[in-house]
Amino acid sequence: MILRSLSAFFISLVLIWQDGGLSTPQDQKWLMPDLTEVEAKLLGINQGEVSFEKPNGELFSLPFRELTSTDQAEVMRQTGWGRVWEDDSGKYHYIADLVSVSGQQVTLENVDGVQVRVDITRLSKSDQQYVEARRTTADTVLPDEFTAKVVGVHDGDTITVLLNNRQYKIRLEGIDAPELGQDYGTKSKQHLSTLVFGKSITGNRKGGDKYGRNLCNVMVEGTNANRSLVSEGLAWHYKTYSRDKELAAAELDARKAKKNIWSEQGPIAPWEWRKWSSAQRKNFIDSPRAAKPLLANDSEPPVIKPNVEKPKPPAATGSYWLNTESNVRHNRGCRWYGNTKRGRPCSSNEGKPCSKCGG
Repeated sequence: MILRSLSAFFISLVLIWQDGGLSTPQDQKWLMPDLTEVEAKLLGINQGEVSFEKPNGELFSLPFRELTSTDQAEVMRQTGWGRVWEDDSGKYHYIADLVSVSGQQVTLENVDGVQVRVDITRLSKSDQQYVEARRTTADTVLPDEFTAKVVGVHDGDTITVLLNNRQYKIRLEGIDAPELGQDYGTKSKQHLSTLVFGKSITGNRKGGDKYGRNLCNVMVEGTNANRSLVSEGLAWHYKTYSRDKELAAAELDARKAKKNIWSEQGPIAPWEWRKWSSAQRKNFIDSPRAAKPLLANDSEPPVIKPNVEKPKPPAATGSYWLNTESNVRHNRGCRWYGNTKRGRPCSSNEGKPCSKCGG
């Protein structure tokens, strides 16, 4: 599990506030990165950005990580997003939101949208109790018809809403959007964010899935969000589970117009992508796409995507290397020096020392 150390003060502060419930957003003072105070109302958090509104109506946003620990805790308290998770040893702490629970597997999502899975037995006793409490029906199931505010967008077909001071996960019914690692996965999420984030939506619950999410049709300002994603070529009609004629027609129109995912030759459906190993996914991304027509009557020549070399981390130089995912510092004698997925050279006082090499 990707872990990040926090000060004892921050940990105790957040844990106290988490039990205090959610509050109605109101104007209050927030400390900016330049140490000036700004009076504003908190609107929500999405994709690592915290949105605010000043008394004069001016909107602005800041990265969650640039807020003070006190303001980070206040954002979590007001929005209901996130929790400081602790492992069973009590040594490591991680800020993330609970996405789902399936058997012993707990899925968490950090402020950057990165999801990790951890066995429930690896969590502290209090976190285990928190997870178990959220297995109950009362904590996860929305009414058949409801109006709620969207406080989180996880990808192109999954959102979090706030209703009666409680968070609920929603999976948009009848569609399947590209995964974030796929082509158009980020664009699909951005489209849904623009459409619903921070807004009041009306929903019609059709059922639930094995991850405890509510399967819903979502309306926002007169627009059907499910259909909008399919119409824009940013999601598939999930025909395995849906016989919706309007979604089927919307996908056919998007295919004919070659919108977004349908502009690609042989786009891989997300339900197939999820079956692939990480190596298969990497090979697909790095290799030229096979010539495969979108439609049976598509007579245009195939378009082959060239390989694009992905940027590499900076070369390891100097005496220390910082893993920017875990914030752990390694010295030159460590096996992880210059050998992490994300990292950079650093000074001797950055990050926390590696428990193996001493940093």
